[in-house]
Amino acid sequence: MNLVTYTVFFHRLRQTDVKAGHFERKVQALESERDQWESKYEEMSKKYTQVQKELEDFQNEIGNI
Repeated sequence: MNLVTYTVFFHRLRQTDVKAGHFERKVQALESERDQWESKYEEMSKKYTQVQKELEDFQNEIGNI
């Protein structure tokens, strides 16, 4: 192999390495976003359950009037 072949090979290798790094960062960002959405979902689910309980209590109070 000559110098040009090595240069082309290492250039392609470097491009692949850069792309891999880009996609690794992209995956990390998406995983972080997913975790945030899961946290928001859990929070909203708890609030929904609490509001449902309050509604049931209110309906029971109205039914007793």
